[in-house]
Amino acid sequence: MQQFQNDELVQNVMGLPTKYREVIVLYYFEEMRTPDIAELLGLKDSTVRVRLSRGLEKLRQLLKGGDQDWTSLTDS
Repeated sequence: MQQFQNDELVQNVMGLPTKYREVIVLYYFEEMRTPDIAELLGLKDSTVRVRLSRGLEKLRQLLKGGDQDWTSLTDS
């Protein structure tokens, strides 16, 4: 069951627009800090944080109604 939930999460992350997907993957899966992501992508740190926030909101909308509470992603 855990694997299915992880697969669902990964599929939904990969379905996000690129600008949200790349920061979420780098932050949560690669465990990079926002200043490092900003430098890598040539963005301002504040832009990375906004994209993380908006991307997580899009994920919440996609996963709403599922058995798992994915809102804990923001606690990382």
